[in-house]
Formats: sequence, C-alpha cells, structure tokens
Amino acid sequence: MASPEHTCAPPPPYPTLVSASMLPPLAVAPSASFGAIIQQLRIQNNFFYQPRLNCHYDVAAAALKASIELPGVCKDNLHVTLVDSAINHVRNLSIWGFLLPPYSPISGVTSAAASGAEAPQSASGPYPGSNMPFQYMLRERKYGEFYRLLPVPPETKSNDVLVILDAGVLYVTVSFQKPLTQEEVDASREVINLT
Repeated sequence: MASPEHTCAPPPPYPTLVSASMLPPLAVAPSASFGAIIQQLRIQNNFFYQPRLNCHYDVAAAALKASIELPGVCKDNLHVTLVDSAINHVRNLSIWGFLLPPYSPISGVTSAAASGAEAPQSASGPYPGSNMPFQYMLRERKYGEFYRLLPVPPETKSNDVLVILDAGVLYVTVSFQKPLTQEEVDASREVINLT
C-alpha cells in the first residue's frame, strides 16, 4: 500500500468550484450584458463547468483541430480569445461563455430566443400564470458559466484560428508550423542535473 505522501489527489469535483484566478475577470467581457449575466451567474452558483472536447493534430493540414460540445449555446453567449498565462506564459485559446436554462430568472439571450422560437410565458414555471416555483423532475444538462483553455503554439495569432459554431459543437482549427522531426527533437533535448 502506498504511503499517504505518494498518493495522487483525487480529481476535482465536477463542476469546478470558482476561484477568482481560474476565470476571466468581468472587465474583459465582450459586452456589458455578457458581463452582467456572468456576474449574476457567479453570485447565484459559485461554480462553472468545462465543456467536453476532442482534440487532435492533423499533421497533413499542419493544424490543431478541436471539437467542443456546447449544446444550446448561441454565438452571443460565447467569447473566444487568445491569451497568455500570467504565470508560465503559455499561449491558450480561451473559450468562455454561458448557457441559461429555459426558465431562468436571469435575462439573456437563450438558444430558443436566438432561433426565433417563442420564449416561455413565465420565469416561475412552464405554465402561463403559474405561481408555483419551477422544479425539475430530472436535470441532466449543464447550465451556467463555462470556461475551457486549449493550449496552442506560442506563435499563434488570431488570423491562425478558425472557429465555427454549428449544431451545438464549436469547431476550432489552429494553424501551426511544420512539426519537428525526431532528429530535431533529439537535438533540442537538454539534460537537467539533479542536485
């Protein structure tokens, strides 16, 4: 049996508890309404979730390709930027946004409203004139603020990135330089001496 000092910490619970250093500050929100909704969500929930993604390098196309699950999210509720980490200076593609549940008391653009569908009659429940608070019988979908970082090559500029939101999936393509050969990787290897 492993001693306590050698055991790995369990993965963080899902959703992730909010730390001020983990999320973008409200000052960098793309609009005042986006920032106001994010602020309300942070007060109400105190957590965010990380959308699931698939990512691979397409060597033939010299591109990093990712597909990120964002069902129900509309473009107005999504903010994609390139940002450098403050601590280790790693370049990342930041995917930040929110998804409001259908009967949310927070006002904002919902996917139904963006597609032209009729908005719910009451924020308190699904029935017009209902004074009964809305309660889920089953809730499996994720709502609220989401945030995901995708590491990209350090020389990446905004014109190297193509982002398309289609059918609830965010498709990201990041162009990069030709990969190093194994000989170039071996030549760049530096041994670190232990003291």
